[in-house]
Amino acid sequence: ESKSYLFETTVPGSGKTEWRTAVEQRLDELVPIPPQETIFDIVKTGQTENGDARITGVGFARRIVDDAISVFDQANIGIRALEEETFASSRALLPYGDESTALIIDIGRATTKISIVTGRIPCFATTVGIGGHSLTLAVQKHFGVTEVEARRIKAERGIVPTPGNEDYLAAMLSTVSAIRDEISHRLEYWQGRATGAGHDPVSRAILAGGNASVRGLPEYLEGALGIPVTAGDVFAN
Repeated sequence: ESKSYLFETTVPGSGKTEWRTAVEQRLDELVPIPPQETIFDIVKTGQTENGDARITGVGFARRIVDDAISVFDQANIGIRALEEETFASSRALLPYGDESTALIIDIGRATTKISIVTGRIPCFATTVGIGGHSLTLAVQKHFGVTEVEARRIKAERGIVPTPGNEDYLAAMLSTVSAIRDEISHRLEYWQGRATGAGHDPVSRAILAGGNASVRGLPEYLEGALGIPVTAGDVFAN
């Protein structure tokens, strides 16, 4: 079950109060949770030719927010703000003031989270059901070793071509290519509609997550996606 839902829309009005009211009237179209069970917030990301505001928003199940607040209350910790992961990641990985449009690829254990951000604000986000553990399983199957040993081999060898490494590399690439294809589909969709939707095309990609450090992965994805790919720097700010 998803805990949050990112949405993008255009609304009339001259300020956040009017924008929120417009979103509330269409909330059931934007977030797949009953409106009475939803908490949401929005941020302006641009303006259309007819003067409407282009906004990005995020909706949470109210119980998720209530549970989080309850935990902090019990710990006697005051809350100034709660931030959704996609927003937090983009603000952490992109320098303050960066207005570029970037693709963030967060490769976790079981899933890969793909988001496109403009001016450090997410405009698109999705999750695909394949992650770094699939690479570990490919190594396990190829060498017939334990999961711990497979993780060590994956970290040491990555997906870098070396003499005598052909069979291992083929096993790894069979999984990496599945992740690559999922990323490519989303990127192609965005690049194809960027101008008409009032967005800039993606200019670069940033790798994050537990498997971002796999050797050779940035170079492999850069060749496949046709844009610069670098590992994320969590100390960027």
